Amino acid sequence: MLQLGIDITQRVQAEEALKGFAGNLQAKNRELETLRSQLSVINQELDATVRERTADVEKLLAQKDEFISQLGHDLKTPLTPLVALMPRVIEREQNPDLRRLLEIAGHNVTYMKDLVQKTLQLARMNSLYVELDLEPPRPEDGTRQHAPELRRPLQDEGHLA
Repeated sequence: MLQLGIDITQRVQAEEALKGFAGNLQAKNRELETLRSQLSVINQELDATVRERTADVEKLLAQKDEFISQLGHDLKTPLTPLVALMPRVIEREQNPDLRRLLEIAGHNVTYMKDLVQKTLQLARMNSLYVELDLEPPRPEDGTRQHAPELRRPLQDEGHLA
């Protein structure tokens, strides 16, 4: 009979190493499952917190809208008669100096009315992406408005006829 003797020492060592690796892998998998479970709980808590904060923000936005509505009413109410009456008062005034002052006041009232409207319009916007309809500045408007008050000192000093 012939006997073949094969040394299986290396094979046994390799199998034991594989068993060790398999045990480590199972331990790591259990650790991952534990971490996954903890992460799931944290995500649920974060979702609940986000929902609560979102509800708080929505309440604040509703309060802001209510405040803006009241503010708009409170600001527009006293301006409305001024905007309506200033042109008539200016038209009837005979004194040129007083008329000039009333015109300046009328321009300022109109400016305030426009400023209130634009401010309220901007305040009502809740979006992060707002498309603004901006007009380029028109210096001639300011020049025309203030020309009469600038002309008088120049005339008094003899610079203008």
